[in-house]
Amino acid sequence: MATLCANLKQLALPLALSMFLCAATSQVPAQASVEGEKLAVLPAAVDAAIAPAALTTEDLERRFYAKTYEGESAQKRLARLEISVFGELRQGRPESDRLHDLNNAVLEKERAALTAGAVGAAKLATRKPEGGKKKETYLTWYRKAGADIRLKRYHAAADELLEAIKLNPRFPNAYAYMGDVLLKLKDREGAKEAYKACFEVDPAGRYGRYGRAKLLGLAHQEAYQRTAPQDSPKVVERTINTINRQSNDLASRYQLEYHHSSLWKNTLASIAQRRLLEAANANHAARFTPLLLLLFAVYLVATGRRARLWDEGRALWFVAGAAVVVAPLAVVLLRDPALLFGRAGQVSILSPEVSGGDPLGALLGNTGRALGLYLWRGDPILRHNALLSYDAVLKSDNPAGRPAFDLLMAGPFLVGLGWCLWRWRRPAAAFLLLWQLVMLGPTLLAEDAPHFLRAAGILPGAVFFPAIGLAQLWAWPRLPAVVRRLAVVGLLAGSLALTIRDYRTYARQPDVAYLWESAAAELAGAARAAPEGTTVLIDRRFTEGWPSVPFLLHGRAFTPFDPAEPLPALAGPTTVFAWPYGALDFLPAAVTPPALVTVEPGPLARGDLEPEPYSLYTRYDILPGPAEAPPAANFDDRYGLRATATLAAPDALTVALEWTPGAAHAAGDAPPQVFVHVLGPEGMLAQYDGAIGGGLWPAAGWQPLLRIGERHTLALPRPFQPAQDRIEIGLYDPATGQRLPLIGAGGDVFVLTPGG
Repeated sequence: MATLCANLKQLALPLALSMFLCAATSQVPAQASVEGEKLAVLPAAVDAAIAPAALTTEDLERRFYAKTYEGESAQKRLARLEISVFGELRQGRPESDRLHDLNNAVLEKERAALTAGAVGAAKLATRKPEGGKKKETYLTWYRKAGADIRLKRYHAAADELLEAIKLNPRFPNAYAYMGDVLLKLKDREGAKEAYKACFEVDPAGRYGRYGRAKLLGLAHQEAYQRTAPQDSPKVVERTINTINRQSNDLASRYQLEYHHSSLWKNTLASIAQRRLLEAANANHAARFTPLLLLLFAVYLVATGRRARLWDEGRALWFVAGAAVVVAPLAVVLLRDPALLFGRAGQVSILSPEVSGGDPLGALLGNTGRALGLYLWRGDPILRHNALLSYDAVLKSDNPAGRPAFDLLMAGPFLVGLGWCLWRWRRPAAAFLLLWQLVMLGPTLLAEDAPHFLRAAGILPGAVFFPAIGLAQLWAWPRLPAVVRRLAVVGLLAGSLALTIRDYRTYARQPDVAYLWESAAAELAGAARAAPEGTTVLIDRRFTEGWPSVPFLLHGRAFTPFDPAEPLPALAGPTTVFAWPYGALDFLPAAVTPPALVTVEPGPLARGDLEPEPYSLYTRYDILPGPAEAPPAANFDDRYGLRATATLAAPDALTVALEWTPGAAHAAGDAPPQVFVHVLGPEGMLAQYDGAIGGGLWPAAGWQPLLRIGERHTLALPRPFQPAQDRIEIGLYDPATGQRLPLIGAGGDVFVLTPGG
């Protein structure tokens, strides 16, 4: 028993380290880099790039799996391919017909991928760097575009993004930006092509999902604005089905493999699969941990300390513990090594697209910047680090990030570093030095140095250097004890004060809220605050794409739903959190009149590389039951209105509107614009102008006895004075500007008073 306990103690540390390694290493990319692939080809060459001959089963398998399954039945092989291509099985037809459909689908997908890479290439002329100057990389053009977008110079940004795409046709960020820029320039068709390209090159990643969402949003808007409303659902449905089929390819490929694997492999792989797919864009330094441990083992052997490795089986126990913990991850990585190396290949300086063909020069530049992260300049990306000057974000292409240690810790850090270098023969000192050398590797060998996420591995070891320096000061015999201790306490207190100051400033920057998913946190808070007895439905994209949402729900019961599937009938009070940039036709079908549906847009969200914020979700509060009173106003016998106004503050007015379709309302009519004007003797005090219901309730969903509610809070320049101020509400046709008449009132505005 004593021996067993001793062995377990020896196993504890290796297990803990291995679990850390596994957790961090599991965050690996879900997409592979395609080195040297040139997608930006001329449209005329697309067909020439696609093999015209019919593809056999073996050809299709090689394209999707890089191998064939000749030992399996034809039916099983066809089923695997159909799930990979279509996301579903298509049984019940002759094999030849099924293979013909697969051929057509694969060739069309490849043609679309090649065409997508040529977006913008035919729009703008090629711009080459001037002779004698350093060659521009795609990241240089990308950063220039980001600066121009912030300054609203959209034409210049479009040119720069095009250059970035030419240099790296597999860079999804540039396509996403290009789509947003072209929308600003009123080039809707060009924007759609850019978003399509973004999705094609990164179907399983963050930017691919962004491109997909934008495509769905544009399709929904176009369908919504059509003169033939009956065609709208079909347009939206076709778009959704096409894009969903493409986005499901990757997941389907995994699904079928797992389905046909043995039970133990399936179980182990499932443990790691979800984490792998959720962390598609992560790049963690923990992958270098085995190299650190190996080099330290070599150091111990070289300095005559091999007994520390082998006594009592230390090395054996460590390897055994690591193997047990890493096994689930290893199963997945052996099946698809691209999950481990794909993202690394995209950002590596060994790629000519990153280094500009000069990897040695890139390495030397990265080395200088990486060494500077300790005391001089840190990561300038706002998501990763506080900035030394926030004005630099708008005024400079190269803002300076806060270094790892402030000026007060610079002296102790250098003293600790010198102490370790002087005493490198001590295992502890050598281990700290090796720790820094190895863990700087991920940022030295990749773009955007110093990148704090890639360099995160240095931090646990780096804090020892100032600690050693402070310990030396604390024990310095040439100074009185009181002076030494006051100096150490003063340095620590001053450093803490500087850190608090920097991060208070950081927290007050408006963009920081976007970076840390404030909108997702508000979604979870709103769901938790729903009254008892209310059914909460949340779009599956929020619970799967934002891990913070299910975490922050804190046990609040909710039901995830897929908008592609019909909702069950909503019988009682219900709150629905929906993604507003796709088709919303599934909502009206689930609501049975009479009922009140209150529509409320969610807060703004924005990714760290997205140029414009957007409303993350739309909230629908559904309350069954008839209206408490008939409408107080009737606009053109098409829309009835009940309205209330309350003072949220002396200078803030909240107006609640409740709309009901009238007798002359035609099914599918596009809702008009609503205006709310707050008028005083001096003129307009505040106003709201927008689509009725925020444009977030489908036109086909306006039914008799169904009321659509909306709320607007208007900030006033002074306190509201009921005796002299007026609230006017009306509707107008956005195409003509013509106001809808108010039946029975002899005008076109409804006058409201607070409390009325």
